[in-house]
Amino acid sequence: ACEKRGGGWIEIDDAAPGGAGHGLANAVARVNGARLHILIDAQGWGRGHALRVLAAHPAPIQVSWKNFVGSVGSASLLPVLVSDRIATPPEHRFLFAESLLILPSSF
Repeated sequence: ACEKRGGGWIEIDDAAPGGAGHGLANAVARVNGARLHILIDAQGWGRGHALRVLAAHPAPIQVSWKNFVGSVGSASLLPVLVSDRIATPPEHRFLFAESLLILPSSF
């Protein structure tokens, strides 16, 4: 997870395994301090993930971006997965805990 600050991205992976080691509370505080309305996760269960930060629900809207097209397995953690018909065929909706927001073109 990242937050945008003045043209750059700041990683919010402090709580991730092997992360910067600042701890879960610090990572959640950084996201809360950014006053984000929408938090977009592009890692899912990938290396360097920040799912423990997302579990604290630091933003009112949390979605999974199509860089990780698999389900994280919890609609309460990430209620929406943004993807496309190539990576996430509509007939496979039943495999996802998240609601699918299918974009019209492929990545």
